[in-house]
Amino acid sequence: GHDAVDWVVVVLVFLGEDRINGKANAGLCSRRPIPSYVERISVNLQTPTFLPVTFLVLVLLISGGVLRGDETPRVQKGPGWYKGDLHMHSNFSGDSEVTVASVIAGAEKAGLDFIALTDHSRVMRQWKDSDYRSQKLTLLFGAEWTVNRGTSGTGHASIWANREINWELIQPTLGNYSLGDSNTSDIKKAIEVAHSLRTADTEILVGINHPNGPKWNFPFDASIGADCMEVWNGKWTDHDYKSLSDQYHEFLSRGYRLTINGGSDSHNAQGIGTPTTWVYAQSSSGLDILRSLKKGRTFISQSV
Repeated sequence: GHDAVDWVVVVLVFLGEDRINGKANAGLCSRRPIPSYVERISVNLQTPTFLPVTFLVLVLLISGGVLRGDETPRVQKGPGWYKGDLHMHSNFSGDSEVTVASVIAGAEKAGLDFIALTDHSRVMRQWKDSDYRSQKLTLLFGAEWTVNRGTSGTGHASIWANREINWELIQPTLGNYSLGDSNTSDIKKAIEVAHSLRTADTEILVGINHPNGPKWNFPFDASIGADCMEVWNGKWTDHDYKSLSDQYHEFLSRGYRLTINGGSDSHNAQGIGTPTTWVYAQSSSGLDILRSLKKGRTFISQSV
C-alpha cells in the first residue's frame, strides 16, 4: 500500500554447505511493469556460520523511476525555467485516437520538461494507464472540464494537480452532460471544489481554455475564481488574439489577474509543444511548477 513502492521482490537465498556464501534468486510480485534490471537481480550474500537454516527469505521493497503521487523524475532539477504543454488529449477523450504512450513519446521527443494530459472530463482513466509515466517528464494530473451545450453556459477548463485527486468530487459540477443537458453545470462550484482539495503537498489549479473558440460563455462572476487563462491554443490565430484583447482584458479591467498559459490542444500527437508554456520554478517537481504557475511566473513561446 506504500505509494513509493513499485515492486516487491522476494529473495530466496540458498546457503552453501559452509553456510557462508549464498546466491540469491528473485521472485517478483509486481503491481507495475517490471524493468529488465529488476528481472535480472542476483545478490551475493555472506551470512554468519551459526545460523541453523539452509535458506533465508528476504523481502526488498524497490522503488521505480516515478511515483504515483507527484509524478516527477527521480533526478530533480533545481531553480530554473521549465517548458511544458498544459493541454493535450489521448484516446481517453473520445475525440482522439492517439495512445497515451504516443503522447508521452511525442512530448519527450519535443524536449519538454513537463506535460498535463487533459482528456475530456467524464472518467479519469488516463491517470491509471500504465503508460502514463516517464523518466524524463514531470507528469501532472490533468483533465478538461467540458460543457459544450446548455443554457447555463458553455466552455472548457483545464484542472491540473501534482497528485492524483478524487475526480468524483468534481464530476457532479458538470451537470447531466452525458445526457446532452448541461443546464445544471456549475463552473463556480467546480472551481470551489477543486481548490478545496488543496493540501500542503497538493496544488490544484483551474485554467479557462481557448475562451474565444470554443467560446467561454459562463457568467463572469462564476468564473473569477479561476487561476489561469489559455490565451494561446495550438497555432496562433485570430481566436488567440481575441482571447487576449477581449476575454483576458476583461478580467484585468475588472481587477482580476489570471496567469496566462498556452496549450497545444493536441489530439493526434502532432504539434505537441506548440505553443510552449515556460514556468520559472524552484524545482522540476509538479508541486513547484504549479505553485509558480499560480504566481504568474510564466511566458509563452511558439515552440520549444
